[in-house]
Amino acid sequence: TFTDGSTAVWTLPEGPRLGANLRYYRWRKWLERVRSDDYRSIWGPTARWIASEHAGGPVPVASVTLVRLFHQNRIDGPPPPYEEFSYYTYVVSDEDGG
Repeated sequence: TFTDGSTAVWTLPEGPRLGANLRYYRWRKWLERVRSDDYRSIWGPTARWIASEHAGGPVPVASVTLVRLFHQNRIDGPPPPYEEFSYYTYVVSDEDGG
């Protein structure tokens, strides 16, 4: 969330999977861990890093919220809509450049 109330969604970096399987695998493994309660120690550094990716932009970052999206898989029929669960929020302070 930016200081003007607008929002952006950060996603894993895109890239070719062919020839870059290791890079893709490492990002997927990192994503698996950063969403886990067992690795809550990396939530803060992750949120700060995501905020830093937008530093120097036209609108300062106010906060970063980490969100889990999930649904129950079905054997047949379309999957249900995803549910959201916000599990960590980092509020950028003036010392952080916010």
